[in-house]
Amino acid sequence: MKLQYGNTWWGSEWLKALEEADHTNRLPRGRVYARGGAVISMRREGETLTAKVQGTRRTPYHVTLTLPPFPENKVQAFLDDVSRHPSIVTKLLHRELSPAVMELAKKAGLSLFPSSMNDIEMHCSCPDWAHLCKHIAAVIYEVSRAIDNDPFQVFSLHGVSLVSELKKRHVTITNEMSAKIPRWDDLVKGELVKDMALPMAEETAEIPDFTKIKSLFSLWMRVLPASPAFYGRGSFGRVYEKTMTGVRKIAEKALFDSSAVYVVGGGKDSLELASVSSVHLVIEGLSEGKLYTDRGDWWPMSRFLAALLDMTEEEAQDSSYTVRAFREVVLLAIHLLRTGNAIPELVRVDENALSIRWMPTEQDAGTAEAMGILSKWVTPSMVEIARYREKRCFAREPAEAALSLFLTHLMQNMAKKNFADDPIYDLFFMGEPLMAREGKPHPEADGIASWLSYFHLSAARWQPVLLVSDDPKTKAFRLDLSVVDSEDSEGNAVPLADVFTKDDYDACRYQILKDMDLLSSLVTGMEDYMDSEGRTPISFTAETFAPFLLEAIPAMRLLGARVILPKSLQYLIRPKETLRLKKKEEGAAHAPLKRNYYIETVRSQYEHAHYKKDLDEVEKIISEKYPGYSDAFTRVMNRRKLHILNMFVMKKSLFDEYCTWLFDILFEFEKRTDMTGYDTYEARLFGFMSERLFNVWLERQNLKKVEVPVVFLEKIDWPKKIADFLKRKITGKR
Repeated sequence: MKLQYGNTWWGSEWLKALEEADHTNRLPRGRVYARGGAVISMRREGETLTAKVQGTRRTPYHVTLTLPPFPENKVQAFLDDVSRHPSIVTKLLHRELSPAVMELAKKAGLSLFPSSMNDIEMHCSCPDWAHLCKHIAAVIYEVSRAIDNDPFQVFSLHGVSLVSELKKRHVTITNEMSAKIPRWDDLVKGELVKDMALPMAEETAEIPDFTKIKSLFSLWMRVLPASPAFYGRGSFGRVYEKTMTGVRKIAEKALFDSSAVYVVGGGKDSLELASVSSVHLVIEGLSEGKLYTDRGDWWPMSRFLAALLDMTEEEAQDSSYTVRAFREVVLLAIHLLRTGNAIPELVRVDENALSIRWMPTEQDAGTAEAMGILSKWVTPSMVEIARYREKRCFAREPAEAALSLFLTHLMQNMAKKNFADDPIYDLFFMGEPLMAREGKPHPEADGIASWLSYFHLSAARWQPVLLVSDDPKTKAFRLDLSVVDSEDSEGNAVPLADVFTKDDYDACRYQILKDMDLLSSLVTGMEDYMDSEGRTPISFTAETFAPFLLEAIPAMRLLGARVILPKSLQYLIRPKETLRLKKKEEGAAHAPLKRNYYIETVRSQYEHAHYKKDLDEVEKIISEKYPGYSDAFTRVMNRRKLHILNMFVMKKSLFDEYCTWLFDILFEFEKRTDMTGYDTYEARLFGFMSERLFNVWLERQNLKKVEVPVVFLEKIDWPKKIADFLKRKITGKR
């Protein structure tokens, strides 16, 4: 796929007027030049941008673009207005422009983007007679690409330092994300020693249980922005999902056949793993390493991993401790790739190159448990970093270092090669570094680091807390946000309104808001909530709350957010999934766990969900035929808990007694009931009524009760179920 320009709304706005005004067909030719790398360099001084463009002659052409400076008074009015809109500021913290910026600029009398070519002074040293030559056009496209990745240049091209101006207004935008990218050496290297023996670790019987690893892949795809600015070839979200789906399939096959990953001549027997007393790993880079044996020979990592994957459990048990330990590490790597729980991390391999290493996710408990076990298996002496002069260097976290190496190596072998010129794809999946240009960070680096920050929000100091409550005024649901300081031992929640207004949070306010903004794609109305400084809660109708409950909440929990729901909703998203009878008790009735309606009684729930007249008629029949049950009927109807599903286990004598009583009432009820206009669902009223009557009978008999969880074997349409529940509560309509 060809490189695209104007991938963000602000990059597109930069191009729009110029493309509309091009009557000489220079822009398409300039786009070809830009894609071919003809723009050798660009440098900005004030409002003037100078560039060198390689044309047909040996000497590059010189291009200058100059935009008019913004009037100082209008700039100050505009920025004062921006600083009063937290939703805009938080977008700026992520180096994004909110579309609302356009309206504020227009209000201040500023035009952020050129409306025509006449708004830009353009000059090129080429002999082309046209005002807009192909060399200028190439520079215009490169500026669009630069703006895509750094929208602050929209302002700097007009002589405004947005970072400095906002700092005057107590809004601090930190240095580029790329400045915070860690060095790979710093992450993996431990203590440098002249020599270190290779002692054997203590044997452990504990084996990681990889079945506990739960796939978070679908949730990640829900959370990650689909079209980040750093990718100029369409939707990186779709590229990432497609590639990872293919990797997951290969990893699944690799559990049974290493040839799904490798075609290795000689096979496992040539390595003679069973005869090796010990092996240790020497890491030579992000994805490369060698395995050295106690006999002094070494194996390439691909052959060693293939042999480990081909080993049976019996063969593993007969192997040395170190071989078994590394086998467990590679199996964990395969399971992480299979579940999509391997995540990319941007690292600096030297001053001019950025690369991706793959790491286990932080959010899955099963993964964390497996890593904890393997950290006991893999000792520091088993994982060495490539020799550093005369000294030896062993990994700081050996299990993590080995796992990352295996993950990164396997990813590069499993991912499908994209033969198009796609440096971002090659960075993520092929191990190709992203090189700096002219000694400056690559323009896509900040965008990549920002996109990857979604994977690590759960590790941030300030964790979001979302409180969902019933709104008594609107009879809908409302959402309020707080944050919890992970360094606070008491775990006190701080309302977001306090973060906005209290001096205690001056130093960390915008870092908190920046993290909160990552939730905006999941929570409709988040921007308005931010602009109200947390004073106006987000409201939901029945229709909007159902998808929020089922789709957004799981994704937010993945990001580390705590979600507190009203009791009336908790049972809807926590169905029981076990079926296990307790020991039988003489004279007891086994019944399903009671459903708790929390905010309404059994009677009011029936009246909201069905037809009130039917319940009234049954109450009347009981008073006529079984008056001794009337008090029990009233007590059951006034409670908030109910045994449902018409399921029970009891002695035959009790069952016969119950059925005699129940069907006598239902047959009489049938005679008195007119179901004209009832739909298919409401026509099941005899089943609905018997659920309630079973509880009345139990109440009157005063039997011992054993409550039993229930498993639902068929898939429940939870979105419809929840939406119907909320609709009944809010509107009173079925």
